[in-house]
Amino acid sequence: LNSEQKAAVECTEGTIRVVAGAGSGKTRTLTHRYAMLLNEMGIPQSDILCMTFTNKAAQEMKTRISAMCPGGATGDFVTTIHGFCVKFLRIEIYRLGYPQNFLIFDEEDNKSMIKEVLEENGIDRKSGIVGNYLEELACFKAATPYIPRFILAQAQTQGNDTPLLGKMILRQKRYFALDFDDLMYFTLHILNNFPEVRKKWQEQFQYVMVDEVQDCSKDEWELFTILSGRYGNLFIVGDGDQAIYEWRGAHPELFVHYNPEHEFYLKQNYRSTPNIVCVADCIIKNNKNRLPRTSVTMRPQNGIRTTFFHSKNERQEAETLARDLRKCGMDWKDIAVLYRATYLSRSIEQTFIREKIPYVVWGGVRFFERKEIKDALAYLRLVAMDDDMSFMRIANV
Repeated sequence: LNSEQKAAVECTEGTIRVVAGAGSGKTRTLTHRYAMLLNEMGIPQSDILCMTFTNKAAQEMKTRISAMCPGGATGDFVTTIHGFCVKFLRIEIYRLGYPQNFLIFDEEDNKSMIKEVLEENGIDRKSGIVGNYLEELACFKAATPYIPRFILAQAQTQGNDTPLLGKMILRQKRYFALDFDDLMYFTLHILNNFPEVRKKWQEQFQYVMVDEVQDCSKDEWELFTILSGRYGNLFIVGDGDQAIYEWRGAHPELFVHYNPEHEFYLKQNYRSTPNIVCVADCIIKNNKNRLPRTSVTMRPQNGIRTTFFHSKNERQEAETLARDLRKCGMDWKDIAVLYRATYLSRSIEQTFIREKIPYVVWGGVRFFERKEIKDALAYLRLVAMDDDMSFMRIANV
């Protein structure tokens, strides 16, 4: 660990905010702190809650922690935030009249349930309409105290006076099913309405650690604030400069304006060269809602400068890109071209084909191999060439 990481790891008590820039070793810091609590302070694994944002990040933490802990075990509470909610509800959901083996609906399950309700109420159930109701149901749950109104037995309403979205919630309950949003709302409802449950789980966790906090919603903040309420040992790690999830309810300003007892900045970037770090800092410093921070890197300067070119159109952009790639003298396999959205690859691919630049599309399908493109080309070939193969392809499309 470097000096900043070591100081963050060794600060064990109170509320702690770690502002960790890109490539600064925040996962390394989190996992070493977990290992120190376990190995040096003797804290049982069951008393440490370590939560992160994605399944991939949680698995990475488990792998690193197991390499540093006796027996290679990490316990049940190194998990995603929603993963914790599932573990919590398997124990506590009986208080709301649900069995411990409740179902978890994914998006397709929810769509099937919505189609059932729409059909029973004589409403068109086309896919576009079902998708709209799926969004409306999520918004309704976020804005309405739906658990006391529809879920609790004494509060259920039936019949024609029940709104359509309420009927969907009641249908979910008939299946004893929770969707992704319900996992959080049910957990918070139980913690806020059953003092004995709140007290039990607060006493369970002496230490609570949360990664990627800039991507957390207000509900997620409420959850880990409640769970750390007994001992007050909350360790949060994040970077407001990397906040990209506001579209799903994240509130990075909660991280930026948080007032901890202790604060640490991880400034050392282990991933990027000085040129890249300089460009990133020069751009991001213009943001207003951020913590003032600059990154430093000890990686050697490789002499390759970051360049900027503002093209007039997609064609000029692709042609300039192809020209620069030929001039750079590198092997094709050592070059990557990144684009913001899949549809933007078309002009680049057209130019690469014309310029005989070999390429492979990763994480997607080549533009001219996509079904809708091949179908459209088959129509055009049929017009131009009276082609039987093209007719066979699009006769029923």
